Amino acid sequence: MSKARNKRGSLNHQINARMKEMNCIGESRHQAKQEARENLGYKHNKTVGIHSYKSFDTYKSSCKQFVKWIKETDQSIKNIEDVKAEHIREYIKDRAESGKSAYTYSKDLAALNKVFGTEVTKKECGVANRSYKDITNNRELKEHHNHINYKNYQREIDMVRATGMRRESLTRITPNAFNYKADGTPYQVRLKDERAEGGSNLAEKGARERIVDIPYQLQDRVREIVEEHRENGNLDNKPIFDHVPSRLGTHRFRQEFAETTYKNYLEEHGESTVYRGYDRSAIEHTTQQLGHNRMDIVIYNYLSARN
Repeated sequence: MSKARNKRGSLNHQINARMKEMNCIGESRHQAKQEARENLGYKHNKTVGIHSYKSFDTYKSSCKQFVKWIKETDQSIKNIEDVKAEHIREYIKDRAESGKSAYTYSKDLAALNKVFGTEVTKKECGVANRSYKDITNNRELKEHHNHINYKNYQREIDMVRATGMRRESLTRITPNAFNYKADGTPYQVRLKDERAEGGSNLAEKGARERIVDIPYQLQDRVREIVEEHRENGNLDNKPIFDHVPSRLGTHRFRQEFAETTYKNYLEEHGESTVYRGYDRSAIEHTTQQLGHNRMDIVIYNYLSARN
């Protein structure tokens, strides 16, 4: 006698259906986070939906591998609600013991927590955290960066030192994106702003809207760059830089921006409470200015990296 067919479909089918319900691609992740904080509390920093194609595909792949493991280890699990935190803990532990990298099982855990609504930690799984030292992603001077003459890109470098913008904004930034003092000196830059050329074309990784304060030490230098652009007959809606080579490593100069921003904040506001050896308020401000939302990233990959 054949086995009764699950009327709800396979576990993979149920997961795919749930992910379709979570599909928020094209909707603002930033706004969703704000709504989550309002509804669930200030410290809540997650959204229910999935807001990018890349994340959707990553979660789907991780879940597919998990279902394969479930079929091999526990034939009794037929429905999505049968999956418990204990199953996820065992799976992540198995992934680590089978030789998968910390990056891989961290990615898998994030995906499963998202789709199944759990909050399993790596500590609960008995596996190591992914080390910040393992995260490079253009955050150090690579060998191929040595094949570029940095003297030829001093304007671009100074702009990053002054604004902390990522390379994708550096390739599109126009004079229209700045806020100016009465004397014409740029003192802020608007990233992802409708008044900047192309509007959302200035959206950086994570698409976080922000207004960045240009350190007072570098405002005159930015003014020189903008005025030179205008003197060459360019309109204010034309990008300042014609071409920014991909091999121009900008992270080292974002580090300089972070360091200057941190010190300037302390000079202006004084010290507050300490967080991991740094002033908490100054770190929070620097994190926002860089377009991140995790202070640890700024501490380990921007400030500590230069000490």
